[in-house]
Amino acid sequence: MTKQRKRCQHVNQADTNEILDLLGGTGSVASICQIRDGSVSGWRKTGMPKSRYMFLAERYKKLIKTRFDSKPDLFV
Repeated sequence: MTKQRKRCQHVNQADTNEILDLLGGTGSVASICQIRDGSVSGWRKTGMPKSRYMFLAERYKKLIKTRFDSKPDLFV
């Protein structure tokens, strides 16, 4: 029997793109999160992991949290 990994929630693709653009683009967000540009670039296709959203929403409360936290369809 193989063990299946539980898939984490992601921010939907449209909102991920909007958040990345609000924060200055892929390179800027990669620097903020201290990860590679390619990883953040992949979020534009797959959606931002919930854990990264929570980090960015806490760090940029006025810009992100007030705008996106009330959306019922933010996570897929």
